[in-house]
Parts: sequence; C-alpha cells; structure tokens
Amino acid sequence: MNVGQDRPQTRDVVIAGGGFAGLALAVALSQAFGSGGRIAVLDPAFARKGFGDPNSSAIAAGPRRLLEAIGVWDEIARSAAPVSRMVITDSRLDDVLRPVWLEFDGTPNDGEAFAHIVPNDVLRRALLGAAEAVSGVSLSSDGYAGHSVASRLRVATSDGACLSTKG
Repeated sequence: MNVGQDRPQTRDVVIAGGGFAGLALAVALSQAFGSGGRIAVLDPAFARKGFGDPNSSAIAAGPRRLLEAIGVWDEIARSAAPVSRMVITDSRLDDVLRPVWLEFDGTPNDGEAFAHIVPNDVLRRALLGAAEAVSGVSLSSDGYAGHSVASRLRVATSDGACLSTKG
C-alpha cells in the first residue's frame, strides 16, 4: 500500500463503500456537518451506469426512521410494502407439521410496521440522489486500496490518489 502522495486531498470523513449503509451515512453526516463538512465515498460501482438489481431488502423500523430523518423515505415509501406478519419455521411449505419458532403478528402499539420490503434499485436510487444533492459529499469510483494512521488517517485509492483526514 502506497499512501505517501505529496498533496493528499483533505476530507473530514472517508467512507469505503457506497452501498446502502455508506450512502446513508454520507447523507446523515453531511446534514450533521452542515455546509462545512467534506465527505468522500469510495466505490468502484459508481462507475457503472444504471442499477439492474432485481432483489429487495427488508428495512426494519429503526433503519426506516433513519431514512425518514435524512429525507429519503418519502421517495422510497411509494414502492415499499409493509410487513405485518412473519412466521419463522424450520420446515417446508408442504410439511404436515410446521413448528413455529418465532412469530410476529400485526403492528406494534404505535401502528408502525416492524419492517418494509423495498426493491434495492429504489433504495439505491433514493440514497444516491440524496448523496449527490447534499453539499460536501463527493462520490468517487476509485476503490479503497489501503490506509495508514499517523497524526491523521491517509487513505489510498485504487487509482493511486490519496485522501487525508484533518490532523
């Protein structure tokens, strides 16, 4: 790992990975910093155009509230299906006996569903749009290539650039 570039670009935060968690973290930190924060998100997937993920994810109530707090849930909600019942068993659908190990039925007292099923493309598009819209976030298609820590964190990217945090 070579992180010894003469003039690294200074950032407050460097996030390795632009998936759901990395993008949500970048948006939340940007909002917390206000206009003065500088956040870099590194992910080679940013170079790919389009999405094309046919899968969906279950978003529990706590993470859903985070998505609401950072301002992306309204865009996601149109495509989200609330989960009001879940049965966990160790059997097949055609088994005569199906012992239930855990069951959630209905919604908690506050009426909030305990989870939502959201298409991954919808979730990614909303988080990526929010990250691009907030100030101070730079999205880089460079990958994380290593780091060193002395008086500050220095991160090497896959193209040989160096990012540094404040000392």
